[in-house]
Amino acid sequence: YMNILLVSYHFYNSTAEGLATARVAQGLVDRGHKVVVITSELNRFTGDKIEISSGHLKGIHIYRANYDRSCVPQWWRKFEKAREKNWLTSRLSVIPNVIYGCGIEEWAWVTNATRQAEYAWSHCGPFDIMHPRLNHAVSHYAGIQIVDKIPNLPWCAYFSDPYPHHLYPPPYTAQVGMISRITLERKTTKIFQRAGSIVFPARRLQDFLLIRKWGRFKSKSFIAPHLKNIWQQQHPPKRGERFIIRHSGFLMRERKIEPLFEG
Repeated sequence: YMNILLVSYHFYNSTAEGLATARVAQGLVDRGHKVVVITSELNRFTGDKIEISSGHLKGIHIYRANYDRSCVPQWWRKFEKAREKNWLTSRLSVIPNVIYGCGIEEWAWVTNATRQAEYAWSHCGPFDIMHPRLNHAVSHYAGIQIVDKIPNLPWCAYFSDPYPHHLYPPPYTAQVGMISRITLERKTTKIFQRAGSIVFPARRLQDFLLIRKWGRFKSKSFIAPHLKNIWQQQHPPKRGERFIIRHSGFLMRERKIEPLFEG
């Protein structure tokens, strides 16, 4: 059995990835593994550290990382503070976002998630493997920082969607500048390089993302379809019964709902 560090910005909240990741965590615990989760404050939990003793998530240890901007480089905070002064400072304030590939709040979470992982390593570790999950990409950004601190920690990376967002296929659209595209793709390459394995929920996504310059990583990629609802018994619908489509989560600006209804 393994001691698993699961890093996911979304966990057991209203997002699709938050629900899917919670199912994975509980499925692992049900099979005898130990799971420690590093997540954000976007959930109904309270406190920095939670040990679930009952309910769906029984046996899971959760560390919640906040958005403390004091962990962000001081020069970035100065850029952010000056952004409302005039047109020039507003333009200049996006420079750190381009460099880091995310906003100041997101990077504050990455830094604090790394600190929480180090704390968890000393109190719940050592871990046999780290499992960061997209979506949100900052889960993988935290993964990069964590393995910098704990170099020998094996990494299993999960991609639920195409990433970076400008690689979404038509009819999705994304307005991303050239420099930002380079930064995001470099980060993705670093994730693929450092991860020992890469997991996708479908072969179509694997084939779509691991092509051209990333094709060399296909040998260490695997397919793991989404888990069914492990918390509630599902009954097959009766013939003629009303068909309901329920979207769990939120639509990013790159996504459009029309293709779903057309389908």
